[in-house]
Amino acid sequence: MVLTYGSFSGGMRAVASEAAASSGGTSGQLEDIIVTARKRSEGLQEVPIAISAITAIVLEQRASPDLSDVGRGLPNVLLDPAPGYANATAFSIRGMSFQDPDPTFEPAVGIVLDGVFLGKANASLHDLYDVDRVEVLRGPQGTLFGKNTIGGLINVKSKRPTGEFHVGAELTVGNYGRMDWRGSIETPIGDSGLAVKLSALSKGMDGFFYNEFKGRRAGQEDTKAARLSILYAPPAANFDLLLVADVNRDKGDQSPQRNASPPGYAAAALGYPALTNPDLFVVRENAQTYINATARGVMLEANWRMATHTLTSISGFRHTDDSSLLDLDGDDITLFEYPRSLIEQQISEEIRIASTWSETLDYVAGALFFRQMHHQFANQIADCALLGLCPSLPAGIVSISLESISRQKGNAEAVFAQGNYHITPVLRVTVGGRYTWEDKQFSLSPPGFNLAPPVFAPFVADSASFHDFTPKLGLDYKVNADQMLYVSYSKGFKAGGFNGRSNTTTGIGPYQPEKVTAYEVGYKSEWFERRLRANAAIFYNDYTDMQVEAIVQSAAGAGQETLVKNVGNARTQGIEFEGTAVLSPQFSIDAAVGFLDARYTRFFADLTGTGIPTDNTNLKLRRAPRWTGHIAPNYEVPLGSAGSLRALVDVSYSSDYETDVTNDAFAHRPAATLVDANITYESGSGRYRVTAYGENLSDRRFIANGIGAGGLFAFNQPNRPRVYGVKLAVKY
Repeated sequence: MVLTYGSFSGGMRAVASEAAASSGGTSGQLEDIIVTARKRSEGLQEVPIAISAITAIVLEQRASPDLSDVGRGLPNVLLDPAPGYANATAFSIRGMSFQDPDPTFEPAVGIVLDGVFLGKANASLHDLYDVDRVEVLRGPQGTLFGKNTIGGLINVKSKRPTGEFHVGAELTVGNYGRMDWRGSIETPIGDSGLAVKLSALSKGMDGFFYNEFKGRRAGQEDTKAARLSILYAPPAANFDLLLVADVNRDKGDQSPQRNASPPGYAAAALGYPALTNPDLFVVRENAQTYINATARGVMLEANWRMATHTLTSISGFRHTDDSSLLDLDGDDITLFEYPRSLIEQQISEEIRIASTWSETLDYVAGALFFRQMHHQFANQIADCALLGLCPSLPAGIVSISLESISRQKGNAEAVFAQGNYHITPVLRVTVGGRYTWEDKQFSLSPPGFNLAPPVFAPFVADSASFHDFTPKLGLDYKVNADQMLYVSYSKGFKAGGFNGRSNTTTGIGPYQPEKVTAYEVGYKSEWFERRLRANAAIFYNDYTDMQVEAIVQSAAGAGQETLVKNVGNARTQGIEFEGTAVLSPQFSIDAAVGFLDARYTRFFADLTGTGIPTDNTNLKLRRAPRWTGHIAPNYEVPLGSAGSLRALVDVSYSSDYETDVTNDAFAHRPAATLVDANITYESGSGRYRVTAYGENLSDRRFIANGIGAGGLFAFNQPNRPRVYGVKLAVKY
């Protein structure tokens, strides 16, 4: 069986199932992929939404995959780390994004891990090990998933125990001191239907950067993770129970920052302008930056299959302890450092019922309860001269510690239902809706409360409630057994909230919810006896009451603050295509392209801290490149009983885009073409595999993101340079 591939950050995206991948057959046909995008198992080509699926065989070929690796090459999808935070997300789909990882804010693209929604962006950039598949759903998923899915959804499914004995191990060695290992073991327990699986990961690297101030490498990775899965599925029973417990510990380094302060910024005026070294990976940080984060979770899924329905319960608990220190001035003097300590907890319960009794009508209905809390202590260590409080002193003499404490509790409840009815054997209508209630209780001691009188830094406590109905209406038509047309209308909703980064009473909030109304027309098809797959979608999104965060000058506290306001409307529209062609049993090509036209239709906001809103409609939306795509040929050479040799090349492209709201030049990400490749030998038994990989082979280097801090200082960081190495894997 030939595999077909597409791109993800430096690797390949399989469109054949893992079972087909391991079978070693030679039919030269595409295989089905089973997804759960609509909370029931369906074939990828039968789901009338824009979705990409990244399978386990592909993730195994990547050097060291995490969630950010699966986005490159997917049309109109950017899965980037947050600026400055190596373990937080700044995901964008179809131009909809939010990138500040402060726990009071919520992302625009949701992440679901084994059925449990991850409520915050920080410490959620998980490593992908022993994963069955990753589903990337484009467009709002407000009916079945709801919370924080206004842009789209990343649905991660780990591998379940199979009920058989398996053991596997993998070692990766690469440049920059890369040394990873992964392992798993699973076994049945007697004949009771009980099976246990344990997976583990260790990931380490010396870092891409060289800190010339300290004379050593920077940006180290040090991650340990483990997952225990216990499946109880009694033979001939109508009940199964799955328990998944995971822990992820990150003790690496924060992403090193480069001083990017342009003329006119306070740092430049004090003699610390933007670094001019043409090597983007040379930095001059004086602080000892770090990450010390541990995320733990437990998920319990129960399925009870009745005569005509299946009842499912998913219970989740997650606890995150995340401490870090960032050197945000990016230079060899303490202008601005940001240590923080954060504790987050969430508990959730979802109960749903899915019909199985009719070929004419099927539906899913359920209810969700979600509770989340956090407690954060942060300290903005700012230079006195930078803040303008010590004009007679040179920079670096006196630092001011501006402490802050934020707490927030939130509850979200929702009821939802979605049904599909066959008007005729080939014409189906989809109707769904979700009603969501959210409330938040917030308290803040703003930056500087430890120094300033109450008139400057009062303790603030407030609460707010939000609710909304998000419907979905769709129609799909089966042209024939291999072709489907569909059209859909849906809405997405992201609750309002409070601003934990404010140091003035006017900036605390609450800000109001943001909403999107989405229209999509799609076409899914397979041709030439399942040797060509071609899927396309056209979409239009009307985005209202946008929650936009901007760092502006402040008359109080740290001299700058983040403001979040409902300041604008936007519309995003575009076209997406994904295709795979199997040209022979040994040769296939995968390709994708996305076109995005994203622009503000109204954007009146104060982006400078003057207190006077201005018209900013001419600015470009953040993380909204006009073109994205890739092409990836894959060739396999059968070696008979000796095994097989497979070569894959992936060329991906993204046009230029902005990474900050104000479109500053130091945060502009240029257009780039990146080339990745790997060669894999697999033994005839399938037990041994050796992969030589290379990512960003042309060593294309550019600024990947940047932030300007209210006219005080600015920082940015580059993309990942060329990496290469070898992976050795064995399984029994």
